[in-house]
Amino acid sequence: MAEHPSIATTVFAIEELLESILIYLSIDRLLLLKRVCSQWNHVITHSPSLQKILFLRPATLLSLSTREHNPLFETYLKTISYADGPTSTSTKAPSAHLEMNPKIMRTLLTKCPPSWRSMLAFQPPCSYNLTMPSLSVFDITVKEKHEGHVPIMVAVELASKRVEQEAERKRNRRISLDSALRGRFALVREGRLVKEGEGLKRRRGENGDGDGDGDGEPSGVMEARRRAIEIAIGSSG
Repeated sequence: MAEHPSIATTVFAIEELLESILIYLSIDRLLLLKRVCSQWNHVITHSPSLQKILFLRPATLLSLSTREHNPLFETYLKTISYADGPTSTSTKAPSAHLEMNPKIMRTLLTKCPPSWRSMLAFQPPCSYNLTMPSLSVFDITVKEKHEGHVPIMVAVELASKRVEQEAERKRNRRISLDSALRGRFALVREGRLVKEGEGLKRRRGENGDGDGDGDGEPSGVMEARRRAIEIAIGSSG
């Protein structure tokens, strides 16, 4: 006797019924259920309603009673600030504000799941300001404004690139400044040593002890120059 499929199997085999059940699940559950089978993955991937829950397709205030932020990024955000939304469809929502948590920002950039990369920051979408502070010694903070349709990971990667560029610029500037200061210090030391050599020459001249190199330059000055050159070479290294 052939076995008849169970009621659950029959229900889940009908895509419309499956969608009407999955629509009550959270975003993390939907991402997990995409792995159940190819049919479930197809339904979740192609259903406009489920794609809105996944922050992959923009919703409207007509379909949502209030604005929501993407809960998957809460761990990586230090501050989330936004208005619920406009009172009518003709009113533009004020910009939201997001601030990254610099201590775990690198984890998000290096280990972000592929399914997150196209997700929106808010539903319904609204423009947002993303602030990204840096833990580097240069104390860099980047703030950029993005339109609501820009995925949050795109904004994060752009801000991270700007932080790296600014850090590199300040690093090169510090290297140039350090090099200039070392050169200036070497010149000052050389000047002092030359003066010491000239003083030694005068003292020896007063005592009648002529000591030169045959070309009119006293050996004390030559020694001072040699010491200055050694100091300059050591500083530049």
